[in-house]
This record gives sequence, C-alpha cells and structure tokens, in this order.
Amino acid sequence: METLTVHAPSPSTNLPSYGNGAFSLSAPHVPGADPLLVQVVYSFFQSPNMCLQALTQLEDYIKKHGVSNPLTLQIISTNIGYFCNADRNLVLHPGISVYDAYHFAKPAPSRYDYRSMNMKQMSGNVTTPIVALAHYLWGNGAERSVNIANIGLKISPMKINQIKDIIKSGVVGTFPVSTKFTHATGDYNVITGAYLGNITLKTEGTLTISANGSWTYNGVVRSYDDKYDFNASTHRGIIGESLTRLGAMFSGKEYQICFLVKFTLKKVVSDNIRAGIPAFLCSLYNSVLVIRIFNISLLTMVHAIIHSLTLRAFSFKWDKKCFFIFNIC
Repeated sequence: METLTVHAPSPSTNLPSYGNGAFSLSAPHVPGADPLLVQVVYSFFQSPNMCLQALTQLEDYIKKHGVSNPLTLQIISTNIGYFCNADRNLVLHPGISVYDAYHFAKPAPSRYDYRSMNMKQMSGNVTTPIVALAHYLWGNGAERSVNIANIGLKISPMKINQIKDIIKSGVVGTFPVSTKFTHATGDYNVITGAYLGNITLKTEGTLTISANGSWTYNGVVRSYDDKYDFNASTHRGIIGESLTRLGAMFSGKEYQICFLVKFTLKKVVSDNIRAGIPAFLCSLYNSVLVIRIFNISLLTMVHAIIHSLTLRAFSFKWDKKCFFIFNIC
C-alpha cells in the first residue's frame, strides 16, 4: 500500500514565473463608478463574505489541481500571504479599513514573507481566520494572541448560570459572583467563531437585586487561552468548517491563542416580572406608583391594570409609564 504524505505549503517566496498566483476578490457588482460603488467595495472587504470568498477560491483550486502539485502549494501560500499582510497592517495601523490594509503599498502584498514578517498578535478582523490557518501551517506551534476588545464579545449575564440562578431564586440583596462559563463566539460573530469557536471565560463581580425585581451586575471578565486545531466540530460555522477542511489537507502544528486585556461587564436591568411574583401584581404596583405621583382617579387605575394585563406594557421607566397612562385616559 502506497502512502502519500502532503506537507504544508512553503510560505510565499514571491516567485514571478506565473504571475504570483494571487486570486482576485470580487465585491458585489454595482454599475457606475460613484460613491455607492466605493461604499459597496469597502463594505465587502469589511464583511465575512470576503474571507469566505477567499477560502472558497482556495478549496476550488485545490480540488481542480490537486493538493500535491507544487504550483498549487505555492498559489495557496501566496494567497494566504495576502491576508497575513493585511492583518499585519491592521495591527500596526489601528483604525484603517480592511480594504486599505489589503492594498497597502508599503510593503506591497506580493512582497509579504511569512518567515520574516509574521506577527504574534492577530487583529481579530475578517482577515484573522485565514491568518490563524497560516500560523497552523507555518508557525511551528508558537503562541499567538488577539486583543479581546477587538473580537466583539457579546456576553449576557443571564447566560451565566450562577448569575441566572441567583436572580431566579427570588432573593434580594448583594451577592458576590465568581464563576467560569463557556461562551459560544460563533452564535453572533461568524469571524470570531471561525477560529475561536467556544471559549472558556471567568467572571468576578457583584450582583445586586432590588425588592422590585430590578438587578445590576458589575464585574470583570477574563479569558482562558484557546487551542487552535482542526478537530471536527459543529459550532465553527461555514467559514470555520472551510478552514477545517483546508487544514485537514496539510500537516501543521496546533498552537495556543492567548487573549490580551480583561474587560468590564456591567448590566442594569429594570424588570417588573421577577421570579415568583405574578404579572398582575407587578402591574398593580406600577399603577399605584403612577397614581401617587399624578393623582389619577381609581377608574383610571383600573383601566391601567386591564390594559397592562392585555398589552403587557410593563416598565419601570417613568417616561414610559406616563406615556402609557396618558394614552389610555
């Protein structure tokens, strides 16, 4: 039985004999050459579609020409190098657009050399999934990092079991919180989910619950380093699974991605429907508060309760209470 071993493609060395082999990224077609066209092109380069298009081109090329063809390997490394160069520019020049980072003239994308120009930090932008693949192929297992502030984490305290359980228990007071929890980055960010997937975080802070059911959580969130590999999964999304297929075609080394900077998580919720208190009592409580302030008649109070139960217009914000009462009188 004959065994074929496919190694990772060599980092781009800019061989000019076949035009460097860079694919062309195509934004959605818009007729004309006006500001709308510019906006569409810039928006495309900021979107996950840019990353997905590049990965699709790489996969299609490999299927057509074969993974063991030296020319195929060189073209793969060249196109990945374009993304590495763009990601490098995004780290070195915070605030520039992905389009400008991709087309930066100094150094030219075609002159990118992974051996001398790769960086430990990744930008966390739409270029990062392909850069994460590059580090798997050529990084020899060296640790990489991403600023946690750049990856758009959206964390709801109610998705953290310890916080949720305390709130639902119906207690009142101030409670310390310290717990680890798993967070699925791919639920809302296809780019972050592509190379991070599910990550483990830890939060420490204080949860304060008032008698009216409103609560405040004020704490910090820290991360645990994540391992980048190509294990089969169901949570990486379409871009992540494309990366998995590409990575499985070559030999590489898994590595750790560490997160820079902790961040603050603060959530204030005014909620009149708390655990164990029927909705109509909350409605009655709201109406009585309004009556005390505006001296509204008992009949109006009854109307308010009925409409509250029917329309579920519950709020602890005074402006909304006033608006609700005056519209039913």
